[in-house]
Amino acid sequence: MKKLQVNELTWGDRFRAYGSLWTVTDLSPEWIVARKHGKESTALGPKGYGYYGDAICSFKPTEKVVFVPPS
Repeated sequence: MKKLQVNELTWGDRFRAYGSLWTVTDLSPEWIVARKHGKESTALGPKGYGYYGDAICSFKPTEKVVFVPPS
């Protein structure tokens, strides 16, 4: 898997950081916002698009993450 800065991602891209899977939901020059894939949403698999309890977090644009290509 490729390591890059979070500002190199685009809306909908997935990445790994802090031991979790995340999806980019918003882009701005100051912050990149992403939704964490919690246990409940991961358990939904292809049947779901997230879970209302999933955490939302802002990342600094220069933060290093691991890109997860679409499967």
